[in-house]
Amino acid sequence: MLPPPPVPKPGYLRAAAVQLDFQPSAVCQRIHLLEQPPVPPKDPNWPDWYALKHESSLGALFGWCKKTGQELRKLYCDYQRQRLLEILRMCRAWGVHLVVFPEYSVPPECIDSLLPETQGMVVVCGTHTVEPKHLRAGVYAKFGGTEPTPGTSISPIAIDGAIGSFQPKLNKTYLELEMSLGTTWSPLKVTTPIAITLGIFICLDYLRRDADPCREYVGRKLDDCRLLAVPSLTPHHTISEFTARSMSETKRYGRPVVYANIADGGGTSIFVDSIRDKPHMEFPYSIPQLARYEEGMIVADIDVKDTTPDEKPSRLYSDRLGAMPIAAALFQYATTEEDTHVRAQMARAFGHCDLASCASISDAVVANETELRQLAGRLSQTQQLRLNMLLDKHEQFCDPEEFLCLLRDIPMSDEIDPSPDIDAMRLEVAEQLALAFQTTNDDAGAMATIKRRLSEQRTGGRR
Repeated sequence: MLPPPPVPKPGYLRAAAVQLDFQPSAVCQRIHLLEQPPVPPKDPNWPDWYALKHESSLGALFGWCKKTGQELRKLYCDYQRQRLLEILRMCRAWGVHLVVFPEYSVPPECIDSLLPETQGMVVVCGTHTVEPKHLRAGVYAKFGGTEPTPGTSISPIAIDGAIGSFQPKLNKTYLELEMSLGTTWSPLKVTTPIAITLGIFICLDYLRRDADPCREYVGRKLDDCRLLAVPSLTPHHTISEFTARSMSETKRYGRPVVYANIADGGGTSIFVDSIRDKPHMEFPYSIPQLARYEEGMIVADIDVKDTTPDEKPSRLYSDRLGAMPIAAALFQYATTEEDTHVRAQMARAFGHCDLASCASISDAVVANETELRQLAGRLSQTQQLRLNMLLDKHEQFCDPEEFLCLLRDIPMSDEIDPSPDIDAMRLEVAEQLALAFQTTNDDAGAMATIKRRLSEQRTGGRR
């Protein structure tokens, strides 16, 4: 594993925007999405959860479906908890101060176990739908403070190992018709690890903050914010709107934006004035956006002294940058053949280098150029950008960290499967449910299969 990035310079806040592939922790049509298959099954025999309630002859099957859905949710939360813990541990190892996860990416069942890993950091724990059953079970009471309103979607903010506040979502999309709108918005004043006032806007709130009802709750309180965190879940065709808003935010008001989105949408990045408007500059001299379908995180150091809406002198000739790109690192899964192959090839090329020596790393690039160029053609967009930059510019690098930030990815442990593998298992369970619905007289065999599959996944079994 490569050494972590150097510690941030005094006065700089290290931020990480995380992009993930995940199933939303949200309620849609009164059903929690984690208690359903990841996509609607094509099998016409898939049970209609609403009709089953009113068919007395199918009452037992409905109860079984409900219990199975609850087990599916437990399975997914166990998986997501371990993945989020690994990401937070890497953020701590890298000296990150602020972490932003995408909207609906952190189920409420995971939050308590994540808190120890948020010590020394501020973590915007995505969002989730507040369910009455969790309020009754005391899930939020143990965090202290005012409990959230049932039916709202909230973003829990962890500060140094404890929940500091819950920010509710103020606008809803056509997919969130049952969602109750939040009625409060406040800047978050953080004193540790770096003093700064943070504004959290959840997805659509970011685009509609000048319209009702956002305008009523936000108003001039936004002027106090020196940095914005935006957990988002939006499709690819809307990314240009979020990018344009973020560019305007940072150029016009001097407020950097840490934007995190789902992998299917892409666009995750950190927006800081004076570093994004140079089309001839590439990472590691500018901050990129993660491409669609990539999982990883953008990390950058932000000069908190520069986050002010007041006029400020140009930094064109200053050696103190408004932001310093640190990483555009992707998650690599040990259970994925392609990721394993890439890691092996990079280890062969650079495993024997002196990572503190520019000459040693540059020599390795020259010695392995043919293999590395072939590898670059197979990589994802961000990895390809980084490797091509390394191949083309390595002779001009004067600091080993310039090399390392182009090589740095995040290896996940052997226990963490990529999200599609978990989705495939959940779909398999859905198929068994459909089969059982078709043959309601004898569902013992299908139920046994489901229990076996759940047991295999929850104990680390492989298919």
